[in-house]
Amino acid sequence: MEYNGQQGVYNPGTGHSQPEGTMKAEKEFPVSLKGSFHFTEPRTVWRWRNPILYQKPGYVFNEPERQFRHRDYAGRVSQKARSDRYLHHNDGYLRNLYVACTDEIYTGAGTSTWNRTYVRKVAPLKVRIATWVIDFSYDPESWEDWGIMILRALPAALAMTLVFWDSKSRFYQRQLYYAPVLYNYHGDAKVWSNMLENHKGMSLLARNNQVYRLLRPRYLCFLREPFNEQNCGVDVQNVQDWDNSQGPDPNLNYLFVAYSTEHFSHSVEQDMIALHHIAETACRAAKLPAYWISCSCMRDPAELEADIYRISDVLRGAHSMVIAVGRGKTATSSSGKVTTEALLQEWGSRMWTFPEVLLCPGRSIQVYTRDGNLQAPLNVAKNQFASQVWTYMDADVARHLIDHYLGSITLSRLELAVLALRCLYSRHTTEYFQGDQAYALMGLLRLRPQIDSTDTAFQAFSRLSLANDSDKLLERYICTLPLERDQPWFDMEDTYQSSLWDITPHCEVAGIADDDTVIIDGAWGISVRWKTFYSVYWSTGPSWKRFVSEMLLEWNGALFIVAITLFAIGAPAGPSGAGMIIVGVIFLFMFLYVWIMTPKLVRIIYGGKFCDTQAEMFGFEGHLNAATIERAIFGGNFGRFSWSPNGSPLSRSIVNEHGERVGVDPYKHPDIRMKVEAAKQARPGDMRIFTLVDTYNMQLTMFEAVRPPVTLMFCATEGDFQRLPSIVWTEFLDSAWGSSVATTPLRRELVRFEVEHARWSVAAGSVAYFLMTGDWFYQTVTIRNPETAQLTLSIYTTPRFPGRVGSPRWRRLAHHGLDNNVQLIDPKRDALYNYDADAQKTIANAKPWTKDPNYFKHVRISAVALIKMTMHARSGGNLEVMGLMQGYIDGDTFIVTDAFRLPVEGTETRVNAQGEANEYLVEYLDLCRAQGRQENVVGWYHSHPGYGCWLSGIDVETEAMQQQFQDPFLAVVIDPDRTINAGKVEIGAFRTYPSNYKADSSAATSDGFQAVPLAKAAEFGAHSSRYYSVEVSHFKSSLDSHLLELLWHKYWVQTLSQSPLLTNRDYGNKQMLDLSSKIKEATASITRSRAGQGMMMGGGSKGTDKAVEKLAKDTNLIASKERSGLIAGQVKANVFNNLGAKPSTAED
Repeated sequence: MEYNGQQGVYNPGTGHSQPEGTMKAEKEFPVSLKGSFHFTEPRTVWRWRNPILYQKPGYVFNEPERQFRHRDYAGRVSQKARSDRYLHHNDGYLRNLYVACTDEIYTGAGTSTWNRTYVRKVAPLKVRIATWVIDFSYDPESWEDWGIMILRALPAALAMTLVFWDSKSRFYQRQLYYAPVLYNYHGDAKVWSNMLENHKGMSLLARNNQVYRLLRPRYLCFLREPFNEQNCGVDVQNVQDWDNSQGPDPNLNYLFVAYSTEHFSHSVEQDMIALHHIAETACRAAKLPAYWISCSCMRDPAELEADIYRISDVLRGAHSMVIAVGRGKTATSSSGKVTTEALLQEWGSRMWTFPEVLLCPGRSIQVYTRDGNLQAPLNVAKNQFASQVWTYMDADVARHLIDHYLGSITLSRLELAVLALRCLYSRHTTEYFQGDQAYALMGLLRLRPQIDSTDTAFQAFSRLSLANDSDKLLERYICTLPLERDQPWFDMEDTYQSSLWDITPHCEVAGIADDDTVIIDGAWGISVRWKTFYSVYWSTGPSWKRFVSEMLLEWNGALFIVAITLFAIGAPAGPSGAGMIIVGVIFLFMFLYVWIMTPKLVRIIYGGKFCDTQAEMFGFEGHLNAATIERAIFGGNFGRFSWSPNGSPLSRSIVNEHGERVGVDPYKHPDIRMKVEAAKQARPGDMRIFTLVDTYNMQLTMFEAVRPPVTLMFCATEGDFQRLPSIVWTEFLDSAWGSSVATTPLRRELVRFEVEHARWSVAAGSVAYFLMTGDWFYQTVTIRNPETAQLTLSIYTTPRFPGRVGSPRWRRLAHHGLDNNVQLIDPKRDALYNYDADAQKTIANAKPWTKDPNYFKHVRISAVALIKMTMHARSGGNLEVMGLMQGYIDGDTFIVTDAFRLPVEGTETRVNAQGEANEYLVEYLDLCRAQGRQENVVGWYHSHPGYGCWLSGIDVETEAMQQQFQDPFLAVVIDPDRTINAGKVEIGAFRTYPSNYKADSSAATSDGFQAVPLAKAAEFGAHSSRYYSVEVSHFKSSLDSHLLELLWHKYWVQTLSQSPLLTNRDYGNKQMLDLSSKIKEATASITRSRAGQGMMMGGGSKGTDKAVEKLAKDTNLIASKERSGLIAGQVKANVFNNLGAKPSTAED
């Protein structure tokens, strides 16, 4: 439908950033809703319960016979088939989900997995009749509008008398609180935060946080003759045994040797010998008695797994650390030689080396290179390690961590965990456990839970977070909204550009469950009502003025009826009935007064702010303006509803003339409008547009999601904003999944129900979809195990673009298709893209075109090929460009499926392909065939910038040569200048005749005048007898149609900001210059003709007269286009630049 809402003047900005600007407040007008007229829709079915009319899902889940077990908050157990469901806020039963949607979506294709119904007008009929008097009015002070309102008041007064029983809702629910969430999680967790809830074996595992602590290494490599500077070998000994034999040494110092198995393989003896040689040399140079190296000092197989996670303690107790590098796999410099710096960067790209750099003692690290000068190792300062070694990875983030461990800055516990996890996941590792990154992070923290080999990466990190005081990292994390749909869980960046420490959680993570889920406790829940609006209770407070106005308006029709009755009784009675007539006149005047004052009385009764309102959270699919929503719920448009200024990433706001930030309808933003229109055709898994209606705050929030969220969880705050993750129930029916977003202020005292043990999925590797809900909340929806969420399509016959007939953008797109003769092919004719090699061989052997020079009559060009050729021609500017077309032959028709440009150099008058273009052609075709594209080259195209579509002499020779050696072949010419000027593609297709064929020469004009540039007029027509034109049409497949829609979004918006005087400037200048040259030539021709005929009357040439007449028409055409450009510029200036300007007055 066409949008006729409020138009503000503002700079829309991009993304979630708030634009600046001013807005002129204008009244929005409600959109007419079809309501119960939807019963005529072919897919509408009915039932006895609300909603009575609805549509069944267009897609159904596989395995419909499979039953899932569900246990509700009251302990009732039921078996349900898989479908979209919600928990009813009154009884806690799991029911099928019904979602209200706009008329366009309801009449469109059935593309949802939930039941759909339509948006209803639920306000009392009496209220709607009263507000009908004033709802249309744009200017209440206008006498014209007052006249219309007075004319409407009479039938409205009579109608309100007849429906006196149907007044506004006087019953409220739940003491005006929001609808609760009746839910409790009955399952078990893999690990509970409360140790008493864990079973005995798991409780011991969960409590054992000191198992990986180590005060001294258990083994060391002790030097033989430690005071000898020459290498004499080492002995690997147990430290306890060494103490027993040598005597205890409380100051036992040792060297930590770091290396990578990428450089020194444990299975290669030469690598181990070289590694120990480096280690011994470094140890003697440091004048230490021993060194620790993992390949020799983790000797106990039973403790090997635990020793890996004790390396951080070994490193903390070392005197210093050195790095050994050697023969890398990829470490080469630009000269091709292996360098120490390159080997060090390769070493630093491994995950387990990262904590070694952070924890190693000292402020510098020595690097020894295999086969290098071991007496002069490379010395790298730790504070320069990030810039020298991690330059191409995460130097900025890693530098913060190094500075933290050097003591120059202090990171909080949250910052340390988040930054370290990000760095660990950006490095390479050979996976031993799924949670290796979390276990590497464990070395940086104080408490270390026991390793569980069954943990996923997220479970391992969650257990680590629960074991340590991490400032509620998990609770903060589940309240963030990821930037991208496929953002991994360990990337904790937030759409709202907030850090975790900006969020204050109100819930707690009670446990860690399977499938990468956490169990939260202490959250407050709100249920969202999706199926229909209902007439909510509202009150504007006690007022005698409002009471009297309501009585007068309600009984005004009765006053009129009493007056007419008294007249009817008193008139026949004669003088005795005069008293009745006088009383009747009084009642009539009372009626007339109330009648005239009806518009004002309606505003008194139903206007003003509410003092009490039923708090309810409604939702529907699609977009409606605020006036339509208020009219549907409250009966009229009084401007109470406003759009949330920052409730979701789709929200938009401006600063008005008073310096106040106010929300505006997001649909006015071109990018959001594009999303709304595209969502009308969304399939399962695609993002859809939903709108939340908050009747307490009287705010609207548009958001984006894959499925409608049925529950909002009050989990955290950020400043004055609440973060409410929203919920969609999983296929298992006993858990929920989602993630969160941010919102505007919400009164938690209106949320009464606390949800106990809600299971929350943040599954890594799952498909996550983000949405923002409510003025106060936003959300992320996550589909776990997407491969099991297969859908079966139910096909219905529907219009191609349901509901888009009235939209100016889609009308323009339709005209574009008609102007260029672009036809949509049905699915069967998508076979035009299927290449039949046997059929092509048959027609190539028959060669029917050799028998009939005019054999080919048509060419069908795909929409994609047309766009590519047109854009290529346009990119050349005044220079000619050239390319080739791919396709095949179908009867007497060329089918062009694709086109590609050639790397050629052109001029303003010609373009020629050289050897480089031929090589490019061969390579391109080989690559196409390798990808399964078997179409041959069936023609070539080039451009004629500004001088029409025809073949010059060179073009004719080129086409004739191609037809001689690789027929069938086609020549296509595109004029990019005339394409831009006319608004449709200026294109022509031609084939040349054989050299021995004589064509009809009647096509040439008698006077040689042509509608082409004068410089080309001589050549145009000189070769017209050597070729003929082929009828051009275009086609598009279903995929092409979708792509064109996406491209059209950007084009349609750009045309609003473009002026034809600027976009066609070059072409217009060339037209006027060429026209002046033609006028000069025509003037000279007339002068010569008159001189030769002695100025005789009527001596002019008919051909000259026709030329002058054609010049006059061309002049008028050019002038009309320039005038149209000027008018368009002025109209756009008034529409887009002067909306905020005040009307001028005489004093101005």
